Amino acid sequence: MNAARQGHDAELDTLLIDAEELRDGRRSLREFLVNLDWGLSRARLVGGDYAPQIADMVDDVLEDLLAEVTELPAGKGQVLVEVMLLAARQGNRPETVRVAHERLVASGLRRRAVPSPRPRTAYQLAAAPRPRARPASARHASTSVTSSEGVLAGMRVLGMGWAVVLSLVLGIVGGVWVDGQLGTSPLATLGGLAFGAYTAFRTARSMIEETRRKP
Repeated sequence: MNAARQGHDAELDTLLIDAEELRDGRRSLREFLVNLDWGLSRARLVGGDYAPQIADMVDDVLEDLLAEVTELPAGKGQVLVEVMLLAARQGNRPETVRVAHERLVASGLRRRAVPSPRPRTAYQLAAAPRPRARPASARHASTSVTSSEGVLAGMRVLGMGWAVVLSLVLGIVGGVWVDGQLGTSPLATLGGLAFGAYTAFRTARSMIEETRRKP
């Protein structure tokens, strides 16, 4: 059991290296957040009664930061990892909640009042499930994809409308021309209108089916 615990502690220590690599540009923010999320989950499990409360403080900081920026300010990743390590290794002591809070405040990451320490059971009953924050870059990418899909859909509708109009116009113009040449008015015009309507229907149906097949 102790050997396993030490092994997990060593893995948590590697997050300090991740924070340094993030600061130096050798690790992406996405990779760092994935590893930090694992570390916070581990801290909640092994860190004692007050670890979940401390880990959620780190989550709160990330949510506030990533709501406005796409990168963590320089050096802030290391502070978050250090607080996570406090949760994992000293989360059995109520005073660690205050120490973690003061560490975040000193780094400019938290401005709220010192939270009252709450043990695991009471804290988990009081805490409501919250959605995790996404990096702004991910939210912007999602918005861009949605906007692009909307533009493409609008272009398809516009193209379908023009195809229908052209089919009708060409049918009528062709019928009028035949009537003028053969003196059959209005038979050819009506026939051209019917042919144009049929062509417009087939064109619209084909374009709708093609749109439905697109992912």
